[in-house]
Amino acid sequence: MHIKKPIEMSDLNDLQQEQNLQIDNTGMLYLADTVKWAKFLAIVGFVMVGFIVIVALFAGSMLSSLGSLDPQLGGGAALGGGLLTVVYLIVAIIYFIPCLYLYRFAQRTGDALNAKNQELLNEGLGNLRSLYKFMGILTAIVIGLYVLAFIGALSFASAIG
Repeated sequence: MHIKKPIEMSDLNDLQQEQNLQIDNTGMLYLADTVKWAKFLAIVGFVMVGFIVIVALFAGSMLSSLGSLDPQLGGGAALGGGLLTVVYLIVAIIYFIPCLYLYRFAQRTGDALNAKNQELLNEGLGNLRSLYKFMGILTAIVIGLYVLAFIGALSFASAIG
C-alpha cells in the first residue's frame, strides 16, 4: 500500500512549471453540477441565518417580557433575554461566514466555467478552500469545548460525590 504525502507549496510550484492542469468535459460537468448545489445550499443557509436573527430579536424580547409577567423572575428574565439575543446573533454570524464562502465559490466557479476563465476558477476554488479551512477551525474549537465541558463535568461530579 502506497501512502501519498500531502502536497506542499514547493511541490505545487514544481508542478506548475512542469505542466498546466486542465479540466476536461467530465470535470467541467462535475463542477457545474457542484456549483448548482453549492448555490442552493448557500441560499438556504442565508435564509436560515435570517431566521436565526429574527428568532434572536424576538426570543430575547419575549423572555424579557416574561419578567414583567412574573415578579419572581424580576430582572433575571431581562438579563437572560439579552444574553439569549447575543448568543443567537453570534450563532448567526458563525453560520453566515461559511454560507458566504460557499456562495462565492458557486458564483466565481460558475462564471469561470461559462467564460472558461482560469483566474475566476482559481478565485472560486480559493473560496472553497476558505470554507473548508473555516469549518476545520470551527470543528477543532467545538471539539476543544466538548473536552473542556467533559473535564468540567467530571470535576463537578467528583466534587459533589
